[in-house]
Parts: sequence; structure tokens; C-alpha cells
Amino acid sequence: MPHGGYGVLAHHNSHDTPDTVDPKSLRDMMVMNAAYTYFLAAAGPAEKRWMAEVTLTRGYQQVAAAADKILDQIAVAENADRLARLLYQGRESIDYVLNRESKAVRAAWDLSGGLAGLSAFAKQQTERIDQSARNAPRRWESGTSPRSRRRATPKRRKSSSAASAWNHHARQSAPRAARKLSRCVVLGVPVSALYWCDGKRSLAE
Repeated sequence: MPHGGYGVLAHHNSHDTPDTVDPKSLRDMMVMNAAYTYFLAAAGPAEKRWMAEVTLTRGYQQVAAAADKILDQIAVAENADRLARLLYQGRESIDYVLNRESKAVRAAWDLSGGLAGLSAFAKQQTERIDQSARNAPRRWESGTSPRSRRRATPKRRKSSSAASAWNHHARQSAPRAARKLSRCVVLGVPVSALYWCDGKRSLAE
């Protein structure tokens, strides 16, 4: 499988062994991968440019998704500190996505004009975030936000030794590449937390 089959874009781990794979399904996947690899290897200028255009379209989608995620959170920001963090995260996320998607496009073909357009679009999305942060309703200033009056204290529940052992194994099994990939905003907070809880960072971090 190119991706994990449990809703998370991740690599396989040590629990995935040949005895759990259907031979026919594995054969079909090998044929598909071989055909895909052959297409890439035999691609001429026309095919490369087409792939670059497809990748450029995806770049616009990824940049827009990164902005939308932050805009949704700005709309319900609880305090000024949270708003400032979202503003910083929004800018960083868009810059990160723009960089990754631009590299992906250039890996197929040098669409200089298209990349200039993508960069301009990313700038527009950053400006949207800036404007949204400036115009965000300051609920905390009027004291109308329930959370401004009562803040819950997170508590860490004790886990069994078996669960702790499993969590340690899961952390060790999560590939470094997948943890790096989780920095991309489109994967979301829960997935990022899963990959980054490696025993070196606290739950708050």
C-alpha cells in the first residue's frame, strides 16, 4: 500500500508482515507500481510538463487548505496570546507548504510562470490571515467567553505497563520521515501529536 489504510498518511510499520497480506492484492499493487514507475522513467517533455501542471494545481489546493485551517481557528481564538500564535503559525505553514509544493513542481518541469503565480497566491493567503487576525472579535476583552472565566487544567492519566510498552513501540516504529511530514499543516493536530509524542516532548509541547 502507498499509504496506511487507517485514515492516516503514514508508512507501514513492523506489525505489517507478509503473512497478513493477500498475495493477489500484493501482485496487483506491484503491477500498478511498475506501470507508474515506467511512466515516470519514460516520460518525455510533454509528459513532464503535464505532471508539473498537475502538481501545480495541487500546490494551489494545499496552500488554500493551509490558510483555511488557520482562518477557522482564528475565528474562535480565546485570547490574544492564542491569536498571536495562530498568526505566526499561519505564516509559517503557508511558507512551508509553498516551499514543498514548489520543489515538487520543479522536480517535474520548470514552470517558472506557474510558480510565480503560486507564490503570489500564497502571499494573498498570508494577507487573508493577517487581515482575519486584525478583524477577529476580541471576546476575551468583554469577558463573554466562558473559557476566559474558567480554564481547565489538563491531567495525564496513568497507563498500564502494557499500554506504556505499546506506546513506546509505536513511537519507535513511527518513521522519521513520517514525523517530519507531520509538520505539514494539512495533516492536522491529532496526527502531528501522534508523531511528535516521542518521550522527549511533553504533552503541552
